[in-house]
Amino acid sequence: MKKYELNAKGLACPIPVVKTKKLLEEYDTVETTVDNFTATQNLTKLAEQLDYNIDVKTVSEEEYVVTISAKEESKKAEKTSQAEDDSYIVVINKQIMGYGSEELGKKLMKAFLYTLTEQKVLPKKVIFYNGGALLVDKTRSHVLEELKELEDNGVEIMCCGACIDYYNVELALGNPSNMYFIVEEMRNANKVVRP
Repeated sequence: MKKYELNAKGLACPIPVVKTKKLLEEYDTVETTVDNFTATQNLTKLAEQLDYNIDVKTVSEEEYVVTISAKEESKKAEKTSQAEDDSYIVVINKQIMGYGSEELGKKLMKAFLYTLTEQKVLPKKVIFYNGGALLVDKTRSHVLEELKELEDNGVEIMCCGACIDYYNVELALGNPSNMYFIVEEMRNANKVVRP
């Protein structure tokens, strides 16, 4: 039984979950140390989603040890449950994720795109339109690092040409497109994900 001990104290959400999930692909058991209760809840959800065993120990108010280990039947089921076509595209129409605080929305969008880079199956395309077009701008984007990583890993980045003109976007990456092709991509996609 291969075990890994991960110190995830001080890491922002969703990084402890992303790192733990990645390690579980290689190890039977991952023991993750975190510094907040919310992180234990997120790791518990991960274990439940994977149908893995979970054990949470409270060391102090600022230290928790979460041990996630695979059930033998879970490992077998995981290998056989891959969908035939699990391809998808991501469509982003604003700079922030959700409604409410703009500052929080920017952080959530950055976390979403980072988490996307860590997925086993990457999207075929990420399409930007309306306010989302600002996320591919050379000077106004706060997520270029994540988008560059996606593009470097073969994900096609597309941006609405009319939106580029409207917002005077200077493309840092990706290619301009038009609404006809955007509609075609969305219509033909197996799944469309919108943050």
